[in-house]
Amino acid sequence: MTSAFYESRAKSKTFPDLIQRFSDCNPHEAFMLGEMTYRETFEPFQTTGDPTREDSFVRTGYRDISTKEELAVILFGEVAPSSSGTMISAKGNYFTANAITDQNAVKDVLVLRCPIGCEDTLLSQFFMNQLSTLEEIIECDASADPHFKDTYNITSFLVPPQFGTYDILRMRITLPKKYEVPRSVTGTQGGGTSLPLPKKRRIATASSSSHPSSEERVNASTTGKDSPHLGSPSFASPPSLKSAGEYYPPSALPDYGGDHFRLNKAMLVQQNITGIDGKTLIPPWDMWDKLRPGTIVFVDATLVCWTIPPRRDARVPKSKKVYQIQANAIRVVCESEDDAERSAELKLSDENRPAPIASSSKKSSSSFVAFNQKSTEEASMGS
Repeated sequence: MTSAFYESRAKSKTFPDLIQRFSDCNPHEAFMLGEMTYRETFEPFQTTGDPTREDSFVRTGYRDISTKEELAVILFGEVAPSSSGTMISAKGNYFTANAITDQNAVKDVLVLRCPIGCEDTLLSQFFMNQLSTLEEIIECDASADPHFKDTYNITSFLVPPQFGTYDILRMRITLPKKYEVPRSVTGTQGGGTSLPLPKKRRIATASSSSHPSSEERVNASTTGKDSPHLGSPSFASPPSLKSAGEYYPPSALPDYGGDHFRLNKAMLVQQNITGIDGKTLIPPWDMWDKLRPGTIVFVDATLVCWTIPPRRDARVPKSKKVYQIQANAIRVVCESEDDAERSAELKLSDENRPAPIASSSKKSSSSFVAFNQKSTEEASMGS
């Protein structure tokens, strides 16, 4: 850990700038503002499976009570190291000894902590509001079912704190599939225990009563020019990556290869992860560097709860409830100077990587798009 970087960032205008920009988010999307309450402003709904059957695999989503539309959630946090649970590698979250094939759903995982050095700022309360709202979901589900803890093994949205670290609680963000068989091949569309938490506090902002439109936020005054880690990167034009959802050979990853990988038709997917300008995609072979510990990210996500029936050969049959934050898009909002965690050298040079093949991507929430548009305009004005 580079302590000088964290100390310098805490003394800069980075945190005040982020507080001001986050305050402009839609309070019905941003858990950080403290206005969303489970079963009061948003509710669960079953999207697949039959919850009345014990052997049914059930997917539960969450929707806005007023609009009945699936909830678009905006979250933020600082990337924690691999020792805290972050997984960025060719294997992703695939733990078994079996080889990875086209049928396996391999995904990277980001664990987000409260930004180091912001403890005495409103940014810390923003982060705690997110944790409180997420834990509220599990606590409410448990209180509605007296047999909840006896019936289910729970995997929470949150990760418990580690002893002797800066962490309090952390969020686990699951990225989309790392590999998938392209549509051109398939002909189809690709693609716990309650923890102690601080009380959630509603953040008084102008957007609480009258939320500004995306255009108003785009045209708002620039606030991030004096921050050492906010603003546009040094390149003059974006790299030649066209859009999220494009495909590359898996061998483009620095640690891909060997007997553990037996992919046939599956390709490596370009995730919808952008740099600090809000439009330049981070290629999968650079994620270990651009999402290094200490990087602050802005996440457009969907909340899901999976109810998984017990295995027939289990000694003690018990269903699972897996509460998951699924990332739709990620945006770097503050770069890091901490040490990157890299496992191997890249095998393909930039000029030898084949051109991307276009695929599809999910439309981001209004707050995420507006945040990107505003930052991009700031960058064009100079910093």
